[in-house]
Amino acid sequence: MIASWLKKKELRRLLHNEFVIISNNCWGGQVYQWFQKPYQTPFVGLFLYGPCYMKFLRDIDYYLASELVFIQASKYKKRPKTYPIGVLDDIEIHFTHYKSEEEALEKWMRRSTNA
Repeated sequence: MIASWLKKKELRRLLHNEFVIISNNCWGGQVYQWFQKPYQTPFVGLFLYGPCYMKFLRDIDYYLASELVFIQASKYKKRPKTYPIGVLDDIEIHFTHYKSEEEALEKWMRRSTNA
C-alpha cells in the first residue's frame, strides 16, 4: 500500500516539475510524451552506441559545449547512410528520426540549451 502511494506521489511530482532526460535512445522522448511535457533535452529522436554514450556521460559539459558536425559514415556500421550522423568531438550521434542535417542541427541547438 505504501509503495503504491509513493509511486503515485513521485509521478505527480514529475507532472508538476521540469526534468531533463539524457538517454541513448528514444526512451527519453517517450517519457516526455507520456507526461505531455515539452522536450527539455536534445536526446530525442536519436541514439548513441554504448561506447559513445558512456563517454558522453563521463564529461557531459564538455560534449554539450562541443560543436556538432556531420559525417557521411559511421565508425560502427558499414552501411548506406539513411539519416544524419553527427559528432561531438569523438562521439557519434545517430539522428534516426530526422530527415536532414539542418533539421537535426536546429533541434539539437534549441534543445541543448535546456539540458
